[in-house]
Amino acid sequence: MRTNYRTLLYSTAFCLIAGFSSCSDETDLGGSLQEIQTISSITLNQTAYNADVQNLYMLPNQEIQLSCTVLPEEANDKSVKWTSQNETVAVVSADGYLVTKNVGTTVVRVTPGIGFGPSATTPSFTINVVDHFNYIEEITLKNTDILVTEGISESASYQVEVDALPATATFKRYKWESLNPEIARVDDSGVVTGVKAGTATIKVTADDFSASPVSTTFTVKINPVIQIENFEFTNEAKEYLGQLGYGEVYDLKKSVALTPSNATVELISWSSDNASVASVDEDGVLTVHSMLSGSATITASTGELTKTVSVNVAEGRIWYSFENGIGDWSLESGNNSSVVKSDGEKTTIKMGGSDKYRGDFVWVRNGVSQTKITPSVYRYLAMKINVASPLSAGSNANGCIKLELWDDSGDKGTIGNNYTGAVNSANNSFEVLNGGSFQTTAPNVIYWDLQSNYDKHTPTDWNQTFTLNCLKFVIADYTATDSYDIYWVRSFKTVEELEAFVASEDTNK
Repeated sequence: MRTNYRTLLYSTAFCLIAGFSSCSDETDLGGSLQEIQTISSITLNQTAYNADVQNLYMLPNQEIQLSCTVLPEEANDKSVKWTSQNETVAVVSADGYLVTKNVGTTVVRVTPGIGFGPSATTPSFTINVVDHFNYIEEITLKNTDILVTEGISESASYQVEVDALPATATFKRYKWESLNPEIARVDDSGVVTGVKAGTATIKVTADDFSASPVSTTFTVKINPVIQIENFEFTNEAKEYLGQLGYGEVYDLKKSVALTPSNATVELISWSSDNASVASVDEDGVLTVHSMLSGSATITASTGELTKTVSVNVAEGRIWYSFENGIGDWSLESGNNSSVVKSDGEKTTIKMGGSDKYRGDFVWVRNGVSQTKITPSVYRYLAMKINVASPLSAGSNANGCIKLELWDDSGDKGTIGNNYTGAVNSANNSFEVLNGGSFQTTAPNVIYWDLQSNYDKHTPTDWNQTFTLNCLKFVIADYTATDSYDIYWVRSFKTVEELEAFVASEDTNK
């Protein structure tokens, strides 16, 4: 519950005054108090030196005016003040004028003028003062081949993904320009939109303060709109849509067969009759929201044609990707961990702590939500993660990843609390896919056999559904690194199914 500090202060003062006044019913205290509107949130505005939403990189003796957006608009006092944690690195005036001094790192925080408030009113930037910037030397295009071979239709949009070399480049930011805006336009985030049939060239330039920034170009084919005479959901798609998992994202445009085959699929409009289970956006991208089993009917329409297909969430199936954030997952608040960035492939988490770093990754939190697992069907829970520490089975000396799940943490539980597997220790009791040791310079696919041992309650009958009040990954005890990259969490029926998925993922890169 958020505390309205100003209202509390004024109410207390009023009560003190009233306490020294007569208690007579006829006493006129000057009318009723008006409610004081305090600041509910402060959002930091991005700057020219932001490498991501959290981190600024600057050279010594640089200056910048920081700013923020304060809500609500009708707050009685919208004043804020700024502070720097380490003034040997950078100083900031009370009104947000920042001056860097020496190489190092500091945290600059903004708070309401009264100096405190709920967490939404005390955001911060990490200021990294460096002796030089590492410039981008090469821009690599990750998914533009399809724009050349197949193209997109007029009015259709496509998100282009790029990366930069070296990996240590300070600012992985880009400026986008269409050299043929009458054919295709591109926005500041790299979304290309068709305007009319033809071929356009798109230019991408590094935005990294270099005097001679590198750039690259690619072409995009814009196809004319061809009307749809008929369409059907394919049998393959119907089967797949019958067993979706929590967090799954699926492009419904791939699920229909068009007549003619080169008709413009973007002419189809989409809707869901149960968005709490599975929603669909205007581009036909379906997202599963239900942690439990459920169903929805998807309607696809164009002109006078209307078709429907049923989607079902399979109990116990998890299929969550973190290329654009952590979605419905959360970070354990007591760890002081935070999301640093997402790059279209993974999300980077900065762990909290000083001597030892920790950043637990939570799906189901006791008293907040529930989910169900079916180890007899979806037996293997897998994660793709990159953390630069040589983890060892049974030991937390270099850090650990623990799977913690339970239906009841007390004596009444039937499964949980900590997974111990064949290692008989909660510390790193996972298996690394295809064997071998945990890699520190590349992402690992690790998995847990849910039909295994737990420290308190190991079921004797696996042919049942378990309703969980907790499911999280304890990611803790790191000394050599303070961050990790999370790609996805999924459940599989067999290890062979997991291997096939990873192989297909590698092939489709």
